[in-house]
Amino acid sequence: LLMHNLGLRTTLPDQVELFFNRFPRKLADAGFEGSVRLLICGTADFVAPALVFAGMTHLGFRPELTVLDRCQTPLKLCSQAEGALNMSCEYVSADVFDYESDQLFDVICSDRILGFFDTEGKQRLFGKWRSLLVDNGLIFTAVSIRPGGEISKGEVQGRLERLAQLTDLVESRAHLPSDQVASMVTNYLHNRQPIRSEQEILNCLADSGLCDIQIGTLVKKEFHPKYYDARSLVEVTARAG
Repeated sequence: LLMHNLGLRTTLPDQVELFFNRFPRKLADAGFEGSVRLLICGTADFVAPALVFAGMTHLGFRPELTVLDRCQTPLKLCSQAEGALNMSCEYVSADVFDYESDQLFDVICSDRILGFFDTEGKQRLFGKWRSLLVDNGLIFTAVSIRPGGEISKGEVQGRLERLAQLTDLVESRAHLPSDQVASMVTNYLHNRQPIRSEQEILNCLADSGLCDIQIGTLVKKEFHPKYYDARSLVEVTARAG
């Protein structure tokens, strides 16, 4: 709730379009059917995993879902919601670069995690994902593109003002001291590594072992436009060569 209100997370309509509608159709168009081993790499909460699971099930897939995040909090949120959402997942708390699996995945899915890595880290991440995929496996990830580069001071200030308004809510529901929350969000804002163009994504994908790269823009004209003044949201798909 905090991240959504601060404009730091994809809004729910965006996530529904991406992970309930578009992602399962991408799988069908790519020829997947039946059981699909899927890795969700990074998640802030249970929303994306739940939408992925529901969307795949709706189209007749049998998802074998693993959720990977180095923070245990979103994994616990997913676990707590699992019964109510009628989904079954495996949860792994680990850094993606340290993670290994006994069985490769058919698909890897993520939501805007590239901004947590510098250029070298983005290149390593795509290579790591390739190592976790079966041949001809699929990557599907959402990416925010900021043509202007760094988040402006005005945008940081605006988000921190909204943070101050949410302090009481955070303290009561998340049981975290307000100064700790402010520090976490400020660090988040200043440590992001913005992606400035689609070409930057393509450059990071070079020599990754991935091919059939497609980048499509998500139409957002009804999705909280005040959060998207300085950026666009795109979906990136690629196959393991």
